[in-house]
Amino acid sequence: MSATVHIQDDSIALLADCIPIGSRRPLSKDACVQLAGFARRYTLLEHHRDPRAALALGQELYRWLDGEQQGLSRLLEGNVGTLLLTLHCPSRHPTAAEWAALQAPWELLANAEGHLAADPLLQFALVRRLGPIQTAPAPDDYRLALAFMAAAPDGVSELDYEAEEAAILSAVGNTQLDLLVEESGEAQTLGRRLAEAGGLPVLHLSCHGHAAWRVQQDATPQPILLLEDDAGAAHPTLAPELLRALRPALPRLLFLSACSSAAAPSQAAATGGLPPAADHKAADGGSGSSAPPSPAHSLTSALIEAGLPAIIGWDGPVADSAATQFAAELYARLACGEGLALAVAEARRRLLESESDSLRRDWHLARLWLGPEGDEAAPLVAGTRARSLLPADYVPGELLGKKDLLGNAVPVASHALFVGRRRELQRALRDLKGQHHAGVLITGMGRLGKSSLAARLANRCRDDLALAVLHGRFGLEDLLERLDDTLAPYPAARELIRQGQTQVRAARARGEDAALQALGDLLTDLLSGPCRQRDASGPALLLVLDDFEQLLDEHAGVRTVQSRSVGLITTLMRAFDPLRTTSRLLVTSRFPFRLGPPGADPAERLARLELASFNDTAERKLTLRQQTLARLQTLPDLEAREALIPRARAAARGNPGLLDLLSARLLLNPKVPLAKATAALEQMESYLAGGDLPTSEVLRAQLEAIAVQSLLDLAGSDGRALLRALTLFALPVPSAIATGLATELGGDLEVLRDLALLEPGADPVLPGETGVRLSPLAAARLEPLTDTEA
Repeated sequence: MSATVHIQDDSIALLADCIPIGSRRPLSKDACVQLAGFARRYTLLEHHRDPRAALALGQELYRWLDGEQQGLSRLLEGNVGTLLLTLHCPSRHPTAAEWAALQAPWELLANAEGHLAADPLLQFALVRRLGPIQTAPAPDDYRLALAFMAAAPDGVSELDYEAEEAAILSAVGNTQLDLLVEESGEAQTLGRRLAEAGGLPVLHLSCHGHAAWRVQQDATPQPILLLEDDAGAAHPTLAPELLRALRPALPRLLFLSACSSAAAPSQAAATGGLPPAADHKAADGGSGSSAPPSPAHSLTSALIEAGLPAIIGWDGPVADSAATQFAAELYARLACGEGLALAVAEARRRLLESESDSLRRDWHLARLWLGPEGDEAAPLVAGTRARSLLPADYVPGELLGKKDLLGNAVPVASHALFVGRRRELQRALRDLKGQHHAGVLITGMGRLGKSSLAARLANRCRDDLALAVLHGRFGLEDLLERLDDTLAPYPAARELIRQGQTQVRAARARGEDAALQALGDLLTDLLSGPCRQRDASGPALLLVLDDFEQLLDEHAGVRTVQSRSVGLITTLMRAFDPLRTTSRLLVTSRFPFRLGPPGADPAERLARLELASFNDTAERKLTLRQQTLARLQTLPDLEAREALIPRARAAARGNPGLLDLLSARLLLNPKVPLAKATAALEQMESYLAGGDLPTSEVLRAQLEAIAVQSLLDLAGSDGRALLRALTLFALPVPSAIATGLATELGGDLEVLRDLALLEPGADPVLPGETGVRLSPLAAARLEPLTDTEA
């Protein structure tokens, strides 16, 4: 049944299928005071969860709406099946009394049996609608398409946005969802990306929010999303700015998955600025103790008034875990063609029925608002056609199943387990899309996730660049064959590459120099011709050179390319001219390299990206994901295994590859007995204390591949002395202090960085500057300072 609370002319009327139930009731002064009291109590309830208080408030709301005419009770008695209740104000500019009726927490409605939302047979769905009803545009014949953007500004507590993205994809699956992910965290870039994609029906923004942010101390509080600027700093974004960014391609549904995105500033002020819990999506902001003039829009209602068809927001602080579970259930239902209001209601009930307190306590916070063109009952999708987007969890096959020099398998992080590299991903994407660099060089110690990051970058570029991958050692023929495989589907590029192959092979008869000259001509023609940019003639190219250190000579400092490969790599680097082509190179290597003297080195065209060890937040995210997956398996001793996870995190020293081995592949693996996993962990702890390599085969192979002791040997005695001195500092060391220590003790900072024994870290003194920190894994293998030295 469809029912409406019609809110107009400072009065309300209850209708069932457009037929009035009882007479219209005025929103008198006393009624408004009562409604405002409900709202204030609810705001306090959001910060101090109490299920009994929520039920009592829901029952009071029921009695108020029921009234003397018992309209709501009569409605329920005659209802069969789903009850869709719409609070509809035809005016786009409600009065204060009408706002009071719209913003009351009707989601809590409860009778003697409990919350209406808890009844699986009733399927109670609640909608707020603003403005006159207009005909909604018909959905196209494609399957569900969703754009996802998270914002994680520097200096702000980090949300587990990766889990939200992964949960959506896991719940819906590639066969029912086209997912576009924008990594910038910035509104203008997002708007351009959506316009380039031709617009998508759903946009999901995951970030911090605040309902009463003060831009200045004496400014009026306003609702904001805490997005990012183009440098990754926090950028409080008001509704008008977000609207301008999205205007070229407005979505049919916008999900503002941020704390208080559906709460008005007066609601935030009513709490006296109570802080949210640590795992909530709220920004610390300047909410004042006095409410702004009423009525005041929430971010959600402001965007509805501006013309968006449908928005989901949160009316208070929401936990990461609850937001993730809600989103997964919502999109799974929308992808199957369920109506919007019912999908929201079922996602809400999924939280309410959860056995987890952290999920259940936030069940009532989601708000669905509709504008004139919103349709609460119709599905968002009407077909199954896929858009021209590769699957969102696409990892190129060429980047899977790789092996290191010792023949050991090197896993690449799956979509669900990729965490902790947002800043690096953003910077690499900017460099790949800009005009200043031929590509990106990712460096760092073994198992820090260089190949996983390359796979993620390839995933993010999958709709713009055709991918070719070469692992480790390769020669001219390997390059030609891989280009031929990649470009075979594109006639113009295919014809050019095959003609060029013939010419290169003929030139080899005249010597290596002639062959390289022919290769250079082919690459220049290809990259400035059909692979100059993605268009009808062909795609731009992303050439990934993975594990490039296998082509380098071994010595301290910036390494040189082996003599047999210098000509090929030089020719390749010179061909990728960022001013002539949008094709790019992506190189992963443990070490930086050079091909010539400074100023004339083609390798300088690559933007270097140094990976550091994981911080505590990234480690926590990764182990939580691993534990979540482990709980889906049969592990009778899971509790005992999980009790060892903190030790595994400590032993991994921030190295994600080691952490994956110790936790996911040993401790949480049902095929590995607990005693054997515990023994391997103890051996790792002994190794970090200065002992021998572990006898555990997989752990020993991992440590031999990382080769931290060999790197320390390459650092030399002066370098090790400098590294030992840096063990005094828990935080990254400002560059000036590190330089002073190097002058006093000896040792070359650049050599130590190139060996990945020193890692980049945020300068704790000068914001925006980069300092250095000692690799935690290297620190564990250094001889401790004596009391005299310290």
